[in-house]
Amino acid sequence: FSKASHPQIPYNFIRSLLEDRSGRVWAGTNEGGLFHVDPDGAVAAWPERLPGDVRSLCEDRAGRIWIGLAKGGLACLEEDRLRCWGADGGFPGEQVLALLADDRDHLLAGTNRGVFEGRPPFAPWPGNGLLPSREVTALLGGEAGELWVGTRHGLLHWRQGRARLYDRGHGLGFDWVWCLLRDRHGSIWVGSNGGGLARIHRDEVVERLTVAEGLLDNGVWSLIEDREGGLWVGGHGGGVARYRAGMF
Repeated sequence: FSKASHPQIPYNFIRSLLEDRSGRVWAGTNEGGLFHVDPDGAVAAWPERLPGDVRSLCEDRAGRIWIGLAKGGLACLEEDRLRCWGADGGFPGEQVLALLADDRDHLLAGTNRGVFEGRPPFAPWPGNGLLPSREVTALLGGEAGELWVGTRHGLLHWRQGRARLYDRGHGLGFDWVWCLLRDRHGSIWVGSNGGGLARIHRDEVVERLTVAEGLLDNGVWSLIEDREGGLWVGGHGGGVARYRAGMF
């Protein structure tokens, strides 16, 4: 699927992807483009340009599609109606790099000025003062309000009001977190912007993987687990690796 094969696609530079509950795949592009691919392969683009690159997407339990923008804040698509919020939405961050609808259907937005939560108007997340950096790049939820927050200067684990930091000096081996995944065994996989991949299990870093262990690229920009328990790793250099049973 590209602009050459489907002219209705606004741009080939895909910034974010989301598969919604109906099996429709949403793609956010640079320059504010948004389109979707239906399960039958039909492609349709949202007719309006959004204010800024589409950097993050998530779906809540009501089926609303939330859209994080590099310029202009946050947007929400509900029943083919689009609404956008900037500073009037209650958060000052210009870039929304991560979105999460948690187990309570509570929306969290990771911005370049910390985490904001609720529904517009948003409120600052109470753990912002403990973040190693206000530039939030990844969010991962858990039960009972548990939250993992990836930033440019480390990873914060928040559970029941208590926080723990992982970074270059605290077991992680790197600072700039780019993506997060919880696997079927409860381990947290952390992809970095140049330090490779780390696995946290029961709150301890138990594994670190870099090009020395067979990883294609130390820049890990995306992660997903398949039905067989294999970990697929998208690299900054353009390659994809599959990790299973200790081997790439």
